[in-house]
Amino acid sequence: MENLLTIALEAHNDDLNHHRRYEITVGRDLLDDWTLSIRYGRVGGGYQTQKFAGKDEDQMRAIVRERLRRRRSAPKRIGCAYRVTKFDAVAEFDASAWLPDDSIVLRPDPSFPLHPMADRISFSGANRGQGGTVGEEAPCTHGVVP
Repeated sequence: MENLLTIALEAHNDDLNHHRRYEITVGRDLLDDWTLSIRYGRVGGGYQTQKFAGKDEDQMRAIVRERLRRRRSAPKRIGCAYRVTKFDAVAEFDASAWLPDDSIVLRPDPSFPLHPMADRISFSGANRGQGGTVGEEAPCTHGVVP
């Protein structure tokens, strides 16, 4: 499988003992079908994986967009926003087409190197892993440097 796009998110809330990771990988297989792998779970624990494959790019895109939209509601559900810890896309792949249209505002963190299309994801200057926040601002204490 050729990986074209990988987005990893983490959410940490020490008070509630929530430490979660969510990773989406989009690729193509040897038959040129689209592949989608979604890994999620507690950081340091076992992860669950969901895999999807098919020829319909729009269907795969819809899954990715829906899953990213859902991560934005994390502050209401788990008390802390997800932070982008990894964003990798091959140069010839239009990753912006896979992100939600109503995507998240850009608030760049100059210490985090961004892919050229990263203006479609929000980055709020997270300290943990030099990522950014996805969704509403919420206080996250894990890994914050004063």
